[in-house]
Amino acid sequence: MITNRSFQDTLGLILLMGTLISTLLVLLGSIFYLIQHGSETFSFHTLQTENTLTLTQFFQTPSSIMPLNLIELGLLALVFTQLIRVAVLVYFYWQTHDFFFTAVSLFILSILVYSLLWKII
Repeated sequence: MITNRSFQDTLGLILLMGTLISTLLVLLGSIFYLIQHGSETFSFHTLQTENTLTLTQFFQTPSSIMPLNLIELGLLALVFTQLIRVAVLVYFYWQTHDFFFTAVSLFILSILVYSLLWKII
């Protein structure tokens, strides 16, 4: 049986690691972007990209180490951190037989998964 304290420690570690990984990826992407484009005049068109990569394309494309792709991967890691957090909550509530919060957490988890896959579905 999972104790409340060990659960909180595990959840805190998941959130800390996910946030640190996300921060590192966004920071590296930002630094590489500034190295490549730091002397250019800023264009707001850069923020309105329409040619975003899917996750599968990201890992299959050799140019996936481009700065903007690293920033996108960092933001995706932040979303996956929350997805993992809610999945751990579902497991914890199920183990403690708190079925109301299990159902609420499953509902939230389904919304998160759907929001990640809505272009595919």
